[in-house]
Amino acid sequence: MKIKLAEIVPKEIMPGYHGKLIHTQNMSLAFWEVEAGAKVPEHAHMNEQVM
Repeated sequence: MKIKLAEIVPKEIMPGYHGKLIHTQNMSLAFWEVEAGAKVPEHAHMNEQVM
């Protein structure tokens, strides 16, 4: 599988967090651009995550 990060359109997953996400069977890769002052609400993931 070849993925070109530059071709993934970022999505605003939560307020102030714009991410490019790649999911595999057991792991998620997250490439974030975070706005100043953005807060992360408490949450959990089924897979391991690399950011």
